[in-house]
Amino acid sequence: NAIRYDLNGDGQVAAGDAANYAAGFPNFDAASCPDNDDPADGASYDCEGYELTADLNFDANGDGDGSDAGDHYYNGGAGWTPIGTLTASYTSAFQGNGHTISNLFINSSVLWVGLFGYNRGTISSVGLPNANVTGATNSFNQHVVAPLVGTQRGGGISFCWATGSVASAITDASGANPKVLGGLVGSLQDNAYLRASWSRATVTAQSAAGGVRAGGLVSSQTGGSDVLASYAAGAVSGGQGANTHNGGLVAYMTGSGTTVDASYSSGAVSAGTGATEIGGLIGRRTSHPAITNSYWDRQTSGQTGSGGGGTAKTTTQLQTTPATAYTGDFANWNVNVDGVSGNDDPWHFGTSSQYPILQFGFNAHSIARQQGVVGTTDYDADDDNLIDLGTLAQLNAVRYDANGSGDDGLTGSNAVAYAEAFPGLTAGMGCPAGCAGYELTAHLDFDTDGDDTADAPYANWTPLPAYSATFDGNGHTIANLAIDRASDTAGGAGLFHSLSAGSAVRGLGLPGADVKGNFYIGILAGTNNGGTISASWTGGAVAKTGTTPTSHVGGLVGRHIAGDIIACYSTASVANTDGGQNADTGTGGLVGTLISFNGSAPRIIASYAAGAVTPTGAGSVNSGRTVVGGLVGAWGSQGSRNALSSASPAPIANSYWDTSAGGTGWTTSADASAGGATTGGYTTMQLQERTGYAGIYAAWNVNVDGQP
Repeated sequence: NAIRYDLNGDGQVAAGDAANYAAGFPNFDAASCPDNDDPADGASYDCEGYELTADLNFDANGDGDGSDAGDHYYNGGAGWTPIGTLTASYTSAFQGNGHTISNLFINSSVLWVGLFGYNRGTISSVGLPNANVTGATNSFNQHVVAPLVGTQRGGGISFCWATGSVASAITDASGANPKVLGGLVGSLQDNAYLRASWSRATVTAQSAAGGVRAGGLVSSQTGGSDVLASYAAGAVSGGQGANTHNGGLVAYMTGSGTTVDASYSSGAVSAGTGATEIGGLIGRRTSHPAITNSYWDRQTSGQTGSGGGGTAKTTTQLQTTPATAYTGDFANWNVNVDGVSGNDDPWHFGTSSQYPILQFGFNAHSIARQQGVVGTTDYDADDDNLIDLGTLAQLNAVRYDANGSGDDGLTGSNAVAYAEAFPGLTAGMGCPAGCAGYELTAHLDFDTDGDDTADAPYANWTPLPAYSATFDGNGHTIANLAIDRASDTAGGAGLFHSLSAGSAVRGLGLPGADVKGNFYIGILAGTNNGGTISASWTGGAVAKTGTTPTSHVGGLVGRHIAGDIIACYSTASVANTDGGQNADTGTGGLVGTLISFNGSAPRIIASYAAGAVTPTGAGSVNSGRTVVGGLVGAWGSQGSRNALSSASPAPIANSYWDTSAGGTGWTTSADASAGGATTGGYTTMQLQERTGYAGIYAAWNVNVDGQP
């Protein structure tokens, strides 16, 4: 922040700015900068700009973005104040040294919006992950908006990148003034350069009637400026009318000497009604700028044209390239990006399912955040954006990454512990488009010595905290899970403490489990609070052994509040040692308690339970407070978390229980009448009769994967 008081980077500030500068650089002495031996400046010492020595993060309160009042430079909702204006530009060097500045938040009405608003100097080797940059409305009805630099006039930018979002809030209908938005840079002017840089930020303009220039990397490129060996992968959208120019890489190019070379774009490009100059690579090109050796993906962009420049390619054409060869469409991509003599081998072409990424000028940390991991361990071998998990230590490390993004954003002891489980990585895990969870690559067993009991260090597993990503078992098992949380008065017991909204667990088996708890108890999860559990199963035993009055015990899930359980089963025995002391207690073979909470609609589809369900406390079964069921124990709805009503959360249909002595032994089931003739009790012989999809099973050929 103190840089704004020293725009020429020499460490000398006006007297009125000394206190503000000292807030960033206490006791700074410009005399400590060595003389650069330039006799023309007449100085005995010369500072020449700034360099990062560490990663920085605007998210001071740790909630994942920099837009809260508790974050750095919030400024009453406007976020960061950009450095530099037209009349007071930054003119020195800013060297990132491969570091990142995370969670930049700007919502400003100034004309030039970015980390740097108006820059005439040089910027290199800095990344801006998760930027959130918006040009707010202003009296001019125009602005230049981008994460790194609003306007770059002269000088240049190299080895820089951004992810996140860029937006304009201006909606004027005149179309007279430009709304300029870029995924990394707004405007390149007067022979400025942009080299070996990229953006995955989404760029979105409001539906202003013209005057919109939205580009995936750069918005406006004029005056002999050049873009070299760079790419954009974020979606570009917004604007309407004939003066809207949107492009996957650059929105608007003009002037002889203005160039784009050895670059590409792959993001979706769109605009509103009447927008005639929309292109996969370039929105509009006038006055003979040159576009060479540059491409766009016509499939992912949704655009077959490109402002008169660049070449359309299919996804396969852009991704199918020998891993180290500059051949075919990429024969001329080995270019000089650092200005020193000789070509620099700037590209890494990955596998046949990856786009090219930049490697020159980036440290391993920056490269790994892009696509694939160059020079580090790839933990997503099949490039499905799920992290490969093949050891118990790696399973345990999932607790540090509840959103399934990998090591991205981990700090302190969590980062150390995670890296111990996944050695040889720097960042990114190898997921092509960002990691979205985990997948098993092998069977796991907590019993390491073959005696059918779990062993140290996981003899008493601590459940994984609220998980919000995908966990794909791929048909593998995690055997002999052991948990004893009888003294936990509030927590959940299971492989997962709870599954959050948006999570998905599929294809996972948990045989031989021994799970004991006190409150929400299931072998797979204590609580399902919005996840989808499919094609998964459990075996072994689960029991409530603590003394807390309320309990929810199920063979698969203890309490099912929201989400779906589809094509799952449990053979585990289920026991509730005190029978329950509260009206919302439930003990069930698959789910202990199914609750529609404040209108949620939890479902169980095409699933079954075959384990014994045993209450041992006082009170008669299914009366008073001992609520037990072969599939589900307690079943109802709640308007608060304190009382379970008798209202059914959803209909019961085409579902049955075994009335025989060898089955449940029960001839009744609560709310069975809700299913009418399609629900009821049958003997073992009736349930085992091989009718196919006929008789009582006529409606059982259902859609369980959600596909047509």
